[in-house]
Amino acid sequence: MDIKETLAERRIQHGPFDEHATIERQLRALMKDYGSKLNSVQEIGLGIILHKIARILNGGHQHSDTWKDIAGYALLVEQNILNE
Repeated sequence: MDIKETLAERRIQHGPFDEHATIERQLRALMKDYGSKLNSVQEIGLGIILHKIARILNGGHQHSDTWKDIAGYALLVEQNILNE
């Protein structure tokens, strides 16, 4: 599969990239406003989760791997908290 085919597939799965970027930027603005107490693992973990949420809101709500990814990153952050 070439890159154009991959991008076409992702557009079907997750919606148009420009719309995704708008959604994710708005979510990250909220994180910037309210996330000052996050450590680096929490900040990066939440950032990735926000990326996945943006995909869901942009038409990717039926893509089960996205939901699984959110659970996985949340678990990684939880493990970091418990190991502190």
